[in-house]
Formats: sequence, structure tokens, C-alpha cells
Amino acid sequence: MKKITLTTILGLLFFFTELSAQEINVPIRIGNTITKNKSAAKSNVTTKSSATANALAALAAVGSIDVANPAAGNNGYTADGLVRNILTSGCLSISNVRFGYYKKNGNNWDWTNHTWSSTAGDRQLGYFNKSTSTFPIDEGLLIATGKISSAMGPNTFTNKSDSMVSEASDPDLTNISGQTMRDAAILEFNFVPDGNLVEFKFVFASEEYLEYVNTQFNDAFGFFLSGPGIAGTYTNNAVNLSQLPNGDTVTINNIHSSGVNVNGVAFPDKNVAYYLNNPPASLVMEYDGSTTVLTATYPVTPGQTYKIKMAIADASDQLYDAGVFLKARSFATNTLVITNPAGVCSPNTVNITAAAVTAGSTAGLTYTYWRDAAATIPYTTPTAATAGTYYIKGQNLVSGCSDIKPVVVTVSNIVVTENVASHVDVKCFGQSTGAITLNNPTGGVAPYTYSWKKNGAAFAGTTQTITNLGVGTYEATVTDASGCKGVISVVITQPNAALALGASSKTDVTCFGASTGTVTAGAVTNAVGTVTYSWKNSSNTVVGTTATVSNLPAGTYTLTVTDTCSSQSNSVTIGQPTAALTLAASSKTDAACFGASTGTVTAGAVTNSVGTVTYSWKNSSNTVVGTTATVSNLPAGTYTLTVTDSCSSKTNTVTIGQPSAALALAASSKTDAACFGASTGTVTAGAVTNSVGTVTFSWKNSSNTVVGTTATISNLPAGTYTLTVTDSCSSQTNSVTIGQPSAALALAASSKTDVTCFGASTGTITAGAVTNSVGTVTFSWKNSSNTVVGTTATVS
Repeated sequence: MKKITLTTILGLLFFFTELSAQEINVPIRIGNTITKNKSAAKSNVTTKSSATANALAALAAVGSIDVANPAAGNNGYTADGLVRNILTSGCLSISNVRFGYYKKNGNNWDWTNHTWSSTAGDRQLGYFNKSTSTFPIDEGLLIATGKISSAMGPNTFTNKSDSMVSEASDPDLTNISGQTMRDAAILEFNFVPDGNLVEFKFVFASEEYLEYVNTQFNDAFGFFLSGPGIAGTYTNNAVNLSQLPNGDTVTINNIHSSGVNVNGVAFPDKNVAYYLNNPPASLVMEYDGSTTVLTATYPVTPGQTYKIKMAIADASDQLYDAGVFLKARSFATNTLVITNPAGVCSPNTVNITAAAVTAGSTAGLTYTYWRDAAATIPYTTPTAATAGTYYIKGQNLVSGCSDIKPVVVTVSNIVVTENVASHVDVKCFGQSTGAITLNNPTGGVAPYTYSWKKNGAAFAGTTQTITNLGVGTYEATVTDASGCKGVISVVITQPNAALALGASSKTDVTCFGASTGTVTAGAVTNAVGTVTYSWKNSSNTVVGTTATVSNLPAGTYTLTVTDTCSSQSNSVTIGQPTAALTLAASSKTDAACFGASTGTVTAGAVTNSVGTVTYSWKNSSNTVVGTTATVSNLPAGTYTLTVTDSCSSKTNTVTIGQPSAALALAASSKTDAACFGASTGTVTAGAVTNSVGTVTFSWKNSSNTVVGTTATISNLPAGTYTLTVTDSCSSQTNSVTIGQPSAALALAASSKTDVTCFGASTGTITAGAVTNSVGTVTFSWKNSSNTVVGTTATVS
């Protein structure tokens, strides 16, 4: 029971002079046990001023129901106008419409009309429509324990409460709840039905969901029907039409999902199929929960007068608003009952004049068929109606009362389309990751069933969406409730082939031991998504993550190419020269002659060269003397060779030798001619040293005539002789002069001493002076007989 103490009321009056524009702190709402109170779950109750409510009425949030919006044009109606123009339809005679409440006066209950506020949103009765919300009723009347404008969303309050009329009550609601009723809103009117059944549709909603389930605090409402033949337990023998099909009264305790109430007591689902939760921040409306659309119905006698009382009130206090939404024009008698004919498949038509279409209608009605709801455009082919909504007018020709209701002809021409945005082709070749989602079929009658084929063969799919599909053509057959079918074919594709990696290539290391190699991935085809590269060396170390990796040493490299689906690998081996550049010992040919430039240097064998090999020979002065493998015409000395290829260089040295000295010729000698004018002279070459090769001798006389070609020449006359000694390199010359006596042997006239005596041998001969003699002089005297007669200078 909800209680507000006098102290609290005085405090509220003291601090808030304009209650309708302020927040009210609810002291305590007692639960089933005295220790439980509403503030534990919802500590604040807020109410809006009339100005605010009116503003909200004109400015419903997007997604919310719209209540008392002036733009709807219904705010000018009184309660009578709302009943006649909004709530009721069909052959009903309406009278004695009033909107108010009952007030206990001793043992009596006195009726009081509600003040009809000039601000429509401040009333407890008024027009609403679903606007942009998902509310299940398009439009109608709202009867509420608070201001009807407070029903609009979003659901920002946990305990919306408007204090209206504290003494407003109702005897039947009091009887139902056992509590004192407050803020009651009661719509009553009399009606005379033309048919034998009265019905209307409604939704009950409340802020007390779900925390007050299975407590004594349930705001009460009821639809109390009284009249001929009705013997109920309520005032005027009325019966309460607010019941579920199973007979349960429509209350918070009877319709809810599972939860825990303010007393901490858990409760299970009850009639949950009829419950709709409205969570915090929901845009639809302020109330925390509601029923689904329910139908109140009761049999009546045509032509008799009945009274309906539609009442709702807060139990105990004025807290936690509730409301009942009445569907527009749903309050009707069954003068005309229309049952939509069964759907047919195109191109068939439907006979809407068939008795089954109007079965259950009041007997004796005359039927006409129309294209519009106002029955101004006749429908001329009702026995062969095509798809569409038509209108049947049933008229009692005696009373003149008529009713017009729609009849829906369903000719299924099922259109099946794919939800392209949800189409999923197979991502990876050979996999089954495809999916097909069909849009909701159109042109048929729900519910629909689905069957599938793949490539013409049966396929195990019976839903609107099928997944885990491989490549192929899928055909869906959609069958509606009428047995009509629609077919669609959808192709699931896949990549043309799995990820492929062509042979990778490489560029070998140019120089032995260098890191100048390059690897390049082969062509990657059929990739799906992003392709990544991973190159690893023989040590399984990643050396690169791009298609081409450079600056690598020789070795084997393994590439792994990965896309969204799979990976492929191959390897390449970077080669290099078998060894580094080498230079064997260079050779030389010495200079043949001292001081000559006839030496030659020749590079040693060059192996493992890369690219062009260049040669550079430098002498000891570091001057380049040649750039070929062999350099000639070099003087003696040390020569350094540098051999260079594309990678490196090598150096070695050779020394060209030469004879220790140039050709030398010592003084030549001679033997003079012994005799003047004789050719007995001899010349002998001086010692020849440092000769190279064959030595030749050439002796020339003063006439430049060669007189000999040996080291010693004899039989020469006196004279000067020039010797030229020649070897392979040079020649040397010197001269000698062969001398001779200054003159030839001279013999002066010899003398004699004649024989003194004839015939005697006493003569003496004495040689004349001998000059220019050479060597021993001998004398030989011969007589006329040529006989030697003496061998001395003087012979006697």
C-alpha cells in the first residue's frame, strides 16, 4: 500500500509552491512487507507542468507515440465526440456519454464529471496515434490515471506519476483491488447494437511493471458491460470484459515476464505471450511495460440498450501512472463480419460474394461491393476479384443502418529477391563459407516455407538464410500459406583458383663473401585480401617481408606468401663466385743489357675474377708504367702489379734484373813487327768483361779495313789497329799500334884489305857498319863460288 504521511505532505507544500513543475521525492511506498519500499528501486517521482505536457503533446519524439497533438485535429472533441468519432463504428446507437469518476459518499457512490482542461495533454482522456513508433495500435483513445501527454516516450522516468484527482474512485475497481482508488478516469456510455456481438481492441500499460508484480499494489482497470441478459458480479450486474482468452483478468499480476519484485521475491513468467517490455530509454512510450493488443468481446441482443464503463485508477496513492489504449473504431457490433478469403495463386481470382466472406454477420443484410471505404466507387467484378483491398457494405434495409468493412483479397504473386547486402561468396577457393539471405517475400501470404537446391539437386536448407555454402548455383523455392510458390536462383562464386606462387627469382652475389644478392617473389595469383611476404634464410631467420629483398649474402632463401586464405612457399639459392679474386706470382724477363729498357713483367694467373679485370703496373716511383697483363721495354727495377675486378684487387711485385755492369774492354796489346816493313805484328784484344751474349771482335787498320775478327790477329804490318768488341748489348773500342824498326837493316860499305900477294890468302874483308839491325846480326861471307867463307864481321 502506498502511503504519504501528513508531515511529508506539509513539507512538500512548504517547499514547492508549483507542484506540477517540480520533482517530488516519494517518501515510501510500502510493499507486501513493511521493510520493503519503492524508493529502493525508484527513489524519485517526477511530474511535468501543464505547459511542459502541452509542449510534449505537440512535439512527440521521433520513435514515440503522439498524444493530444493539435495537428491531429481531435483535441476539440469532448468525450462524446471522441466516442462517436474515434472509438466506435458500425451500427451502434450511442447515448449518455460521460467522462468522470465516482466519489464515495457514505454508503453511496456519487458521479462527478472530470474537468475538461483547455490543454488537451493535461486531460486523462484523449486522442493518440502511433506516429513514428512501433506501438501496435495505429490510433485511438487513451484513458490514463495521469496526464495523457505523460505517456509519450522516451521512457526516461522509472516511476512517472501525475497527481490528478485524489478522491476520484470507482466502486468496481475498489472491489477488484481491495484498495482505495485514486486518480480514476472513467468513460461511460450507452449503446444499442445492431448485431449480436460487441467487441473492441485495447492495450493496457503501466509504470508498475515489473517491480510491483505479485504485490498488493496493482493499479486497476476494467471494462464493465451491463444490460439485458447480463448477470455479473459488478455494479448493475455488469461483467468485466478485460480478460484473456483463458479467463484470467488483465492485471499486472496476471501478465508479465519473470523477474524480482520490490520485496526481493522472484516470480516466473505468466501469460508472457501477452506481455511487451518497454525498457529504459525506449522511445515508444513512458510506461515500463504493456500487454499486446487484446480483444474484449461479449454477446449482446440486437436492438437492446447496454452500458459500457471503461475505468482505470491508481491503487492506494497517486503514484505510478497507468493507461489503457483503445483502438480507433474497434468498438463495434458485429453487424457486418468480414472474413478475408483464402489467398490464391496468380493468375487466379477470388469471389468475394461467397457466403463464407460475410459469415457471422447479422442476418438480413444486403451486401454491395466497393473500391473505397466511403462506398462511392462501385466494384463491378466482385466474383472475380484480383489482389487488393475492397469494401463490403452490409445494410439493414429495415433500420437503414449500414456498416462498411474492408475485405482483403490476396493473390499470391510471390516475388523473391536476394538481400544483396548480405550475400557472401566463398572467400577462399575450395571452402564452404558462402551465404545467401533472401529478403522477406512479397506478394504472398505469410508464413513462408523455404526449400533449396544446389546445381539442380536437393540441398538441406529450409530457412530464409543458408550458410556454409560452397561454389554453385542455389535455387530457392518459397511457398506461402496458400501454397503459391516463388523461385529465385543465386550463384555463389569463389576465386578462380587457390593462391598460387610462381617460381621466385634471384640475383647472385657479385663478389665472393659480399651481401649484394637479391631475391624476388614469383608472380602471386588468385590472392584474396592482403598478401604478405616472409623470406627466411637457412637459419630460419626472417630477412625480409617484401616481394623483393636486397643486400643478401649467398645462401638458400625460403619465401612464404600468405593471403587471407592460405599460404604458398618456394625457395631460391643466391650463388656467388667460388672464391675471391686471386693473383698468382707474377714473372719478369730481366733487362738483357745493363741500363737498357728491355725488361718485361707478366702478371701471374688471375683466377675467380668477376667482371672486367684491369692491370696497373707501377715502378718504385709509384708511376704507372703499364695497364696490361704484360708490360715490356722496362728498365731494371721493382714493379708492383695491382689486379682489380668488379669486386676487389690483388697485388704482387717483381724485380727486373740487368747485368751488373756494361760491356768493358781492357787495353788491347800488340807485338810489333820485328822487321821494318815486315808483317809480323800481332794485336791482341784486351780482356772483355760484362759481355752479354756472343762477343765479336773486329780489327780495323787505319784504312778502316777489317784485318781480323778474332781476339788476336797476327801477321800484321806496322800500323794502328782499332778493335771493336761487340756483344748483344753494346760495343767497346780501343786501339793499338804495331811498331817496327825505324828503318830496314842497313849495311854500310864493307872494306877490305887486299891480298898482299897475288894468289895469297891474306886479304881481309870487313863488314860495313851495320845499322837498324834487329836481333842478332849474323854475317855470312860467300865467295864468288857462293861458298861461305866467313861468318863474322871481319873475315881474314
